[in-house]
Amino acid sequence: MNQKLSRLKKSSVYDYDALTDGILRLLRKDLSVANVNLIEKYDKTMVSLSMARATRLLHLRTLRSLSRMLDKDWNDATKSDIDELVYKIMQRYASREGQETNTSSDHKKILKIFFRWYKLGSRDSNEVGDPEETKRVKIKKVKDKIIREDLITEADLTRLLHACGENQRDRAFIDCQSEAGTRPGEMLNLLIKHVKFDDYGAVLHVDGKTGTRTVRLLRSVPNLSKWLDVHP
Repeated sequence: MNQKLSRLKKSSVYDYDALTDGILRLLRKDLSVANVNLIEKYDKTMVSLSMARATRLLHLRTLRSLSRMLDKDWNDATKSDIDELVYKIMQRYASREGQETNTSSDHKKILKIFFRWYKLGSRDSNEVGDPEETKRVKIKKVKDKIIREDLITEADLTRLLHACGENQRDRAFIDCQSEAGTRPGEMLNLLIKHVKFDDYGAVLHVDGKTGTRTVRLLRSVPNLSKWLDVHP
């Protein structure tokens, strides 16, 4: 069993256990005993709910940030304190134009979830609603600033592949990633057994933030096949 767990850890790009231990140490260093105890209790709830380790880490990091901005025990937080906290979030993390960003959105979303759990005993808004303190905290949709011109062109891809020279691993990685459009962790965690060739090309079985899924490859199959032929 221990050997199996060890292999699983080695296959992951991110060492979530070490990262989580690190943020828990920072919580104990930076926050009051009352806040640490409360956040550790919330962390146990996340584990019990089988939340993804990446999501759990994001919540812990954000709760450290929120607690430092709040600058008092959550037990003593009033509606005025929460209003001031939201103001600080937007002052610190909004765009230059004052618009919602991914960071400000995450802070407000996790604030609402955590405070709902603390006050009403559940993370689920459909189950318990929202407490008065956070009921009017609004989270706006983050505008996607990526435009078509920001994406690499076929000419860009050709130059990238040419720059790889004889490094077939890099050629396969860049070509497959460009076609598949996967998250970095999904591609970097792939093993040979996750690649299946068929009459149409190849299929990748990736596992990431949204769970497992299959991705069809066509154009990049020659480079992928050449890399697997020489894979050590």
